[in-house]
Amino acid sequence: MFRQIFALTLLLLSACASTAPGARVPVSTLPVDSSRVYDVSEVTTKPQLSNRAAVARALETNYANAARTAEAEGTVTLRLAIDTQGVPGSITVVRSTNPDFTRAAINVIRSMRFTPAMLNGMRVAVRIELPVTFSPSP
Repeated sequence: MFRQIFALTLLLLSACASTAPGARVPVSTLPVDSSRVYDVSEVTTKPQLSNRAAVARALETNYANAARTAEAEGTVTLRLAIDTQGVPGSITVVRSTNPDFTRAAINVIRSMRFTPAMLNGMRVAVRIELPVTFSPSP
């Protein structure tokens, strides 16, 4: 199960944006608004997951708690903001293929910590969507 959870963690990282996490995009000439939550596509440096081991444990624990029947699986897509300290918040459900996993997915997201997104050298809050997929080990 750990291999599958680690693969899911890597999938979550790649879902942060259409470009690689940490990738640079063109620098804006507009001043940075520190009170604004930017879309992840607007930032200079994308957030990166910084606590993979803790997220792997959260995935395993929350899957075990949510999977009441054998072979239960589901994907929950969540929209969230990552603040200037790298902490996720403002979590909302975009869609869920199995409502039994909604609370578990939110718990996994809450366990995540990121390096903050940057825009023109300043930390900024960003909005992203992440899918969390729960499935039994093969």
